[in-house]
Amino acid sequence: MEKLPQVVLLLESSRGSGRALLRGFANYARHHGPWAFYWEPGGLNEIWPRLGKLDAQGVFLRDGKHVRKVLALGIPTVVVGHRNEDFPDVAHVVTDSEAAGHLAAEHLLGCGFNHFAFCGPSRIPWSTARRDSFQRRLKQAGKDCHFFNAPVDGGKTSWRTEHLAMGRWLKSLPKPIGVMACNDDYARHLVEACKTARLHVPDQVGIIGVDNDELVCELSSPTISSVAINFERAGYESARLLDGWMRRGRSSRPARIDAPATHVVPR
Repeated sequence: MEKLPQVVLLLESSRGSGRALLRGFANYARHHGPWAFYWEPGGLNEIWPRLGKLDAQGVFLRDGKHVRKVLALGIPTVVVGHRNEDFPDVAHVVTDSEAAGHLAAEHLLGCGFNHFAFCGPSRIPWSTARRDSFQRRLKQAGKDCHFFNAPVDGGKTSWRTEHLAMGRWLKSLPKPIGVMACNDDYARHLVEACKTARLHVPDQVGIIGVDNDELVCELSSPTISSVAINFERAGYESARLLDGWMRRGRSSRPARIDAPATHVVPR
């Protein structure tokens, strides 16, 4: 009997994006397999000491500090969120941040807002790409955009301190205002900051996130509108690419798999 391909999945299931990527990957394997999966929901850091002993023919993982070490093992690999396109042996899944920013701007313009802002960390490439696209679309409409550089400190800033800072910023802005958050997590923080600052959502502050993580969006009160990303399709295409690499060997060129921003889910 031909040996089943052994594929290691190192993506979290706690987030909607991770579950959708895994679902797309599993759908491909269901129709083109069978494959044997080793899944580690804790990610690469949890399994790194044992990865070389798993006899894996393919790896699908979230970007992390050990990516270069994984590539050194010579295993065909697809990385979610990787931006170092100079790696010759890696395929990377990248969210279409250009379209996400454009869709968010279109939605807030359609809601009738005349003032706009963006909230997200400036040091993270996908956040700045969404910010820049959002601003470009607003500029085309003759609108200005305010910015809040959200902290990225690994949880060193307290929940209350962060929300107070966001609240002070929101209170200083002209109203009513439409705000794009770089993702649903930051959108939820904005909603809580509005409560702290006694600002009404969406009458005074309209908020839209990105990723359409249903649990995060529905957990918020009020619930959050969000730009949907087709992570399931990206997972399917990742499995298709990995399948070809496992059968025929890796390409000498890096490959990019887009997770397209498709539409706005209003809430």
